[in-house]
Amino acid sequence: MSGYKDEEDIKRDAEKMVEVQDLWFSYNKEKWALKGINMELIRGEKTVLLGSNGSGKTTLLLHLNGILIPDKGRIKVSGNYLSYTKKALTEVRKRVGIVFQNPDDQIVAPIVFQDVALGPVNLRLSDGEVKNRVKRALNELNIEELSDRKAHELSEGEKKKVAIAGVLAMEPEILVLDEPTSGLDPQSSEDLITIIDSMYKQNDNMAVLVATHNVELAYEWADRVIVLSEGEIVKSGKPYEVLGDEKVIKSGRLAMPRVLRIYKGIEMAACENPGVPPRSVEELLKVMKGNLRQ
Repeated sequence: MSGYKDEEDIKRDAEKMVEVQDLWFSYNKEKWALKGINMELIRGEKTVLLGSNGSGKTTLLLHLNGILIPDKGRIKVSGNYLSYTKKALTEVRKRVGIVFQNPDDQIVAPIVFQDVALGPVNLRLSDGEVKNRVKRALNELNIEELSDRKAHELSEGEKKKVAIAGVLAMEPEILVLDEPTSGLDPQSSEDLITIIDSMYKQNDNMAVLVATHNVELAYEWADRVIVLSEGEIVKSGKPYEVLGDEKVIKSGRLAMPRVLRIYKGIEMAACENPGVPPRSVEELLKVMKGNLRQ
């Protein structure tokens, strides 16, 4: 039946925290940077917006809390259409916290505690509540020891964590991170993702959106992957459905995740389909051991 929705669809509709509806945007009115974007962020889901450099990821993120205004289309946040009055933008920026790719674009105060406190201060909270929020945010990221440090003396990884803490202190319902592992060494990247994952697990009412070109991160970590290419969504869905599609990989100028490439080789050699593809090296090893025993 046309328009029929089952129980899962109805539940998903109720859990939508952000709805982007046919969004078009151009910086110069000559070339579209975003073309007819339709996207949802669901409560309790970790979503990765995946695309190569220049695909439009950052441009899309900046629409989610009104930094950019669409030329066409609408955005709904927590059930309400986004409007662009000062009052409405203040309210939506409480709900949608965006962490920029370059932490130097976000950290403005000289001392870490002062910087993390800026958002709560702008909300005109009491001194006691401001201090509590700053301490909670620093504690969630395990960077309490940075509280009195000068911001310009921090490492790149420390700056990234401070920028995230500043957003968390606003207690957003939707956490958006633009290339959070960019510029970090592999261990620092892994540590940061572990911290983000821990925060998500502590608050399953939050929706988390990470924009990246890192297919390995997207495949192993996300509940849902959205591939963006030249301002258009190529495909969205479960990680193995999206990143196992060679047409999507080619269109998005991406590489298939290593684990999935190896798994596909095993699957072809075994001439059978063992089930849902593994998401990590550990899961892949289990599949390989299973095939060796047969």
